[in-house]
Amino acid sequence: MTTSHGVKISRAGYGITTNTVEELVFSSGYGTIKIVKEGSGTLVVGAGDTETATVAHSQSFVPMVMVFVELNQGTGRWYHGMSNLPNGATDDGITVSSATYVDDTNLYLTLISSLGSSKTISYKYYMFGDTAEY
Repeated sequence: MTTSHGVKISRAGYGITTNTVEELVFSSGYGTIKIVKEGSGTLVVGAGDTETATVAHSQSFVPMVMVFVELNQGTGRWYHGMSNLPNGATDDGITVSSATYVDDTNLYLTLISSLGSSKTISYKYYMFGDTAEY
């Protein structure tokens, strides 16, 4: 049960004075997941090559990670999650396969290109460090 003070956001049609948790979208009376690290970078993938960016996360556990990639720099078309790119994803003729992996020390972002020339691909990541509490 949430406390009677703090920040609350209710679902449409409900007030914040409700006692039913299901009627709230957010309550500061509960723990929330926090971003503990965020960053961005680029990978230069050579013709037919595989490149991996390795990012140390310095957490005592394997964090949840959200990754976005821009296959064609400057287009503003960011794809959610490298692992969500279907193998053979194409954006303006850029064809790649990808993988994202997190272990107890690092985040690994891997791109495999089938291009005939090298290409620079941008990425952004967010690491979440707390678990939700009830």
